[in-house]
This record gives sequence, structure tokens and C-alpha cells, in this order.
Amino acid sequence: MNSKLSYAVKVLPAILMTLLSSNLSCKQQTKIVQPELGTKSVMILNLNNLQFKDLNKNGKLDFLAGRY
Repeated sequence: MNSKLSYAVKVLPAILMTLLSSNLSCKQQTKIVQPELGTKSVMILNLNNLQFKDLNKNGKLDFLAGRY
């Protein structure tokens, strides 16, 4: 088996358990703090108090599912 894949198979369950236990035990919502976005030639889109740069200049927030 590929050494990277083998490592991922060993580490992934531990990472998932850590994330699940931290999310279950957390009673407070974490406030997301964004850096100030600077721009010269594109619009800033605001959605749920979050800011995004409109890099393709179509005026809407695009999300490419599975391409991240």
C-alpha cells in the first residue's frame, strides 16, 4: 500500500474522533473573525456577515462542489 495512503488510513480515525468530541463538548458558538478584504478591481459580496471577493465578476457567490 502507498505509504501516504497507509498513513492517512492510520491517522484519519483519530482526527475524526477529535473533531467529533470537540464539537459535541462545545456549547458556545465560535465567532468567525475575518481579515479585512482589500480590493481594487472586484466587488466584495456580503453573505451572512461574511465577505467574499467576486473574482469572476458575476455578482453572485459561486461554490464549486467537490472542487476544493
